[in-house]
Amino acid sequence: MIISASAYLVHHSRGLFAMNTDNFDKHAKANLAIYENVMNFSKIVTAAVIVTLVLMAIFLL
Repeated sequence: MIISASAYLVHHSRGLFAMNTDNFDKHAKANLAIYENVMNFSKIVTAAVIVTLVLMAIFLL
């Protein structure tokens, strides 16, 4: 099953866009969960890098 062919964007009342996963099979949902975990990890790593750079700037000045 090709995710991009079966998924489409739906507009929510809050103005956000989300993927409609109603037609996803088990494998596609597992892949989506992996993608979400990777994206969450990348947000944490980005925040950690920013905090580290700010702390370095504070203690070097």
